Amino acid sequence: MKIEIMKDELKRYEALLEAWKNVEIVTKKDGTPFSCLKRNFKNCTFVNKYGLQHMGVSIRKDIRVYSDDLVIYKKRRSVEAITVKKQIDFRIKILEKSAKTWKEAIDIIENNTIDVNRLAKIIMDDVKEMCNGNTTAISHYKFALMEELKKY
Repeated sequence: MKIEIMKDELKRYEALLEAWKNVEIVTKKDGTPFSCLKRNFKNCTFVNKYGLQHMGVSIRKDIRVYSDDLVIYKKRRSVEAITVKKQIDFRIKILEKSAKTWKEAIDIIENNTIDVNRLAKIIMDDVKEMCNGNTTAISHYKFALMEELKKY
């Protein structure tokens, strides 16, 4: 997998994490929840899909829009706002863990790439020394080295 794709995936997780953290629970002035579940939440949307109630978030970062949703409940079944908040908190934990995993993987790859590039430079310096300035031989070895590095 290319490092650019991995960085895009990390951006996606971080954007969704921010979007879910922006979801707020809203209550009546006396602190009790609204009878309509949709009114208890801010910065999210509710959609019925295939007989299931979905709660979704979307966020725009740079030129991309990232979206995510949770299945809240089946139709005709009531659910409390606090239960939905627990689902949101669980989703946030999953996204945090995923973002951390992607960051670690990217760091490992970037560090190994630096090591490979450093090693390639050392090898090319040795090749130049062994070839005593023969540009044809140096080009041949450089090409072979680059082909091998492409495999990694």
